[in-house]
Amino acid sequence: DKLIFLPTRAKNIWISDKDLQNWEKIQYKNKLEENAQNIALQGLLYKNKLYIIGANYPAIMCMDSDKKITYIHKPYKRLTEIHNKVKDVYFRKDYVLKDSVLYLASCLDNYVLKLSLDDHNYEWEKVGNRGNRYSGIALSGKKFWLSPRDNMSKIVKWDGQNEVEEIDLPAKFKKCKYPFLGVLCDEKKIFFPGKEQGESIIYSSCGEMTVIKGQYQFCKWFDPGERCEQFVDGSMKYIRRNGETWDVSIEISRDGWRDFIRKNLSGYQLTKESALIRLEDMLKMFSKTEIETYTVNKDFCGDIAWPLVKA
Repeated sequence: DKLIFLPTRAKNIWISDKDLQNWEKIQYKNKLEENAQNIALQGLLYKNKLYIIGANYPAIMCMDSDKKITYIHKPYKRLTEIHNKVKDVYFRKDYVLKDSVLYLASCLDNYVLKLSLDDHNYEWEKVGNRGNRYSGIALSGKKFWLSPRDNMSKIVKWDGQNEVEEIDLPAKFKKCKYPFLGVLCDEKKIFFPGKEQGESIIYSSCGEMTVIKGQYQFCKWFDPGERCEQFVDGSMKYIRRNGETWDVSIEISRDGWRDFIRKNLSGYQLTKESALIRLEDMLKMFSKTEIETYTVNKDFCGDIAWPLVKA
């Protein structure tokens, strides 16, 4: 009965033991600059080992039952140059584990990583046309589905060998840069949860496409048939295999949220209102002098605009 918390910004892996009612801190090798984001976005357990998949972190961490960490960094070397150029993560939140082989879709180019978790041998498979980048991978029957990372890429259906089918995005999904979080499958459908677009795509088992409303912050499906979904407004649902649903609202005070933004979002340009950051919040934050250097700068708003807004 342990909960393991993977680092997205943290410098440590944390383990909560329910029986002992304590916390254990596991430090990993720091390979990134201070305040790095999206260190890891996913992990999996295999034969008593925890694999933490580096997103911006340039390795897969493998932690055994003695808390010893080994680092699988060789697969990442092929992508180092393009990662520095594109400024995107290596991998996002989806993976496929088939037998003992882990499949990860590259966010940086049109390749899929195949990594044996038994001996850590690996190979890169080219999938689809050169312009494609992927945000996720899922397995439905004998076919892999890959979701497009950006609006220039395509949905790809792949047999794991040489057969590839590419599907163009509907025009409305080409209006935003990052249309989907990834891709999820069950025995009835293939689901592409919307990220920046307020709509998502469902493919039925017979190949029929349906566009539905839905913009997600997080979406994870568990076998068999349970899933957890968080929407962009912060609301969350946990759906059991029997259809029973729990609605959860994750809330903190507005003052607490403003304090978090001031302390933790240094370096980010807050340029528009969203479901999480309202105009009211931004204006109140402007009154804090430490925000000036990174919330509004001359590249985005001009030197003249700042005194007017601050007043």
